[in-house]
Amino acid sequence: FSRKRTAINVLKYLEDYSGWKTQQWALRYLEVDLAAFRDPDEMINVHFLSDLCTLLSRHGFCEDQLRMMGGYSVVTNYDSPLGGEYRKLRHPRHIVEACFTRYSHLYDSNMLYGIESLDWEKAVIAAPINPLVQDALGARLIGGPSYCQTKSGAFSAFPGYLGLPFANVRETHCVHRGDPRCLYEIDYSEASHLLKSKPLSPEPAWS
Repeated sequence: FSRKRTAINVLKYLEDYSGWKTQQWALRYLEVDLAAFRDPDEMINVHFLSDLCTLLSRHGFCEDQLRMMGGYSVVTNYDSPLGGEYRKLRHPRHIVEACFTRYSHLYDSNMLYGIESLDWEKAVIAAPINPLVQDALGARLIGGPSYCQTKSGAFSAFPGYLGLPFANVRETHCVHRGDPRCLYEIDYSEASHLLKSKPLSPEPAWS
């Protein structure tokens, strides 16, 4: 229920920032060959990415590094078709809206992503676990805390597609802390102020 897009980004970050030896060590530990990660749209089990993030966390990657790893997605995906779609948009708000109404399936279907609120400075994204995935994998929880940190970093990178400062992201609720859903607050007010743009429509298109 996951695309390889996110795993490819994590592996690219490891190679670029920690060296190919670290990347190869992680792959050997998880018994996966790098050749398996050529097509970002191919499917993969979420346990791979969860295990990879957990492995890195246990070997010294702090929360900030995990978030940076997720944020590197703007580099990995910038020239991809998905990155091209994001770059056509005029405001971080539009990228958030596009991601969670049109493109979230290009990342994964493990969570049922939905927009709780959205304005020109902030957004709140709700993500309960998809019960179909729970049934298919025979697991109550999907992913892990380290994976959530990486995901927060990816959400922070949305303004980067427009050459703007990254957003601040807080995961205020998390299924791995006993909450019924993950809840992400995405604050892109700094990028919005730099744009000095006027609202293009009085209401968000998804409402």
